[in-house]
Amino acid sequence: MVLLLCLIIIANSAIIAYLLVNKRKAMAIHVSKVATLQAVIIELLNNQKEQHEKIKLADELKEALKTSNSRLSHDIVALQFDFFEILKQNNLLE
Repeated sequence: MVLLLCLIIIANSAIIAYLLVNKRKAMAIHVSKVATLQAVIIELLNNQKEQHEKIKLADELKEALKTSNSRLSHDIVALQFDFFEILKQNNLLE
């Protein structure tokens, strides 16, 4: 009977040791996967920041182009009036 109890204790100890080793392996794999996912998240955050900056620059460029377009349109109309005024002064309009 004592021999049977010793064998059960040894078997349980072996099972516990096996489970501890598997737990360490699983933890190492988990840590590796988490580190990989953290690297991916950091890369995605950096890409998001870059895209945000590009969008900000695009919006600024859009505003600058809108302002330039308005100014050029005004200048073109002014030049047309000046042109017609010169034509009128030289009696070239019919």
